[in-house]
Amino acid sequence: MSKDYFGFSENPFEITPDSKFLFLTAAFEEALASVLEGIEKKRGLILLSGEVGTGKTLLLREVIKRLPEGIPSAFLFHSTFTYPELLREIIKEFGRDRSEEKAEDPEILLEAFLQGLREEGKSAVVCLDEAHKLNERVSRKLVAFRERERWIPEVLQLVLSGQPEIETVFHDPVGKFSLKRPVPLVRLKPLSPEESRTYIEHRLRIVGRNAADLFSEEALALIVSQARGIPRWINTLCDNALFTTRKRLLRTVDANAAKEAIQTLEGPGYLPLKPRSGASPFPVSPILGKTGGFHKARWGIVLLVVILGVLWVIPEVRLPFTSYFQRRENSLPRPAPPSFAVRIPEGKTPLPEPRSVPAQTVAAETEKSSPGRWIKVQKGQNLSTLIYLHYGRYSLSLADWVLLHNPSIKDVNRILVDQKITFPLWNEEALVFPDPKDGYRILLGTFGTLREAEVQKEKIKSLVAEPTIVQHRPDPRRTWYRLVSGPYATGDKALAVVKELKTRHLFPVF
Repeated sequence: MSKDYFGFSENPFEITPDSKFLFLTAAFEEALASVLEGIEKKRGLILLSGEVGTGKTLLLREVIKRLPEGIPSAFLFHSTFTYPELLREIIKEFGRDRSEEKAEDPEILLEAFLQGLREEGKSAVVCLDEAHKLNERVSRKLVAFRERERWIPEVLQLVLSGQPEIETVFHDPVGKFSLKRPVPLVRLKPLSPEESRTYIEHRLRIVGRNAADLFSEEALALIVSQARGIPRWINTLCDNALFTTRKRLLRTVDANAAKEAIQTLEGPGYLPLKPRSGASPFPVSPILGKTGGFHKARWGIVLLVVILGVLWVIPEVRLPFTSYFQRRENSLPRPAPPSFAVRIPEGKTPLPEPRSVPAQTVAAETEKSSPGRWIKVQKGQNLSTLIYLHYGRYSLSLADWVLLHNPSIKDVNRILVDQKITFPLWNEEALVFPDPKDGYRILLGTFGTLREAEVQKEKIKSLVAEPTIVQHRPDPRRTWYRLVSGPYATGDKALAVVKELKTRHLFPVF
């Protein structure tokens, strides 16, 4: 077995999703936060779309894991249910599987259960994986059930996960169903090439090995290129390459082993890694009908572009348009910069913005970090990958900590080639920072949703001084929620609180 041959503690590249190997990137965190936010705001129905193997199942499991305590939840991964079977399975997952009720109408049972939650001011969550495979009749009945009463979408939160075709069923305006409410759509993107390499390193590190010692640079480049950022394909290619290497009695995966793994995956019985010649990677919109209609529409668009291009080079045509749009742009109001809102307890002094940690304090702290704390950004790298490379993992708390020490980064999605970024020390002492006006404060963690921050605040409020949630937007697409506490008279007192929280396993950043 490859496990024993290469000295793995377990197989690092299993195809079955395993939360032990969860690899967090900024895109994954964003998708996760969006789903949790949709649940928190009671959207009723949320779509999670992604290609095969991008990590949708792991994300759904993480959603269930992060729900506040006491919320009934169901995670279903079979899509071949009949409608009554689906409802009964949901009821069973909610913990209400009474034998005397099995003969009753499952719609009546589920509605009665939800009515009870409504009276208690609660809601329930159902995550349905592979939902794009649902029978159309089942989908219609499920939609009809959630819309039979106006209050049901507020109590029953459905998260339907599937391949991109699910969008044409539930989200497309010309889709199969006319939904009364707009449906939030969350797309889970593939990994970047740099993230793909880090993903391989991450899985090997968990089982006790190092990618640089096990894979040649050529082999890694081939696997990353062919897998196109799909974690499942990365796993399959790496596993096949390891099998070939063991078969040849070698200890390092070379380019030949990687090529053989790729040929195996592209062979009979497998979908090709590269799109077939002439195939579109996008689903055909129902509005265009058959393939012939699509080609006609395409040539019509090409002809229109050519005509507009010819007209554009004529000054008499171009100038009136450009002057109009310039006037129009100048007349539009400029968006205000993102605000930094702070929720301040009544009667308390406003908390200073955490980015305003004195530069000398930051410099002194980073002086204590290990060599190599300054990293020069290379082409293709992003902040989440660099954080993982430096700290061995990624989380919003780590990302926020890095931002505190790099105030020049205004958008976590945009870092520049050759930009220097400092990665400060990350330990108990580092989470205690001086407040220029009043003692010391503690950075308790950063969260993607207000609900997560409030849940953590509730858990620790009896152990810390004045826990406060601070909102800020280092990502223009969403808000981050930073939890801090203080003030404390001395740094030692603040550090004692950090250690106490860590001992009680109440410190999410460790």
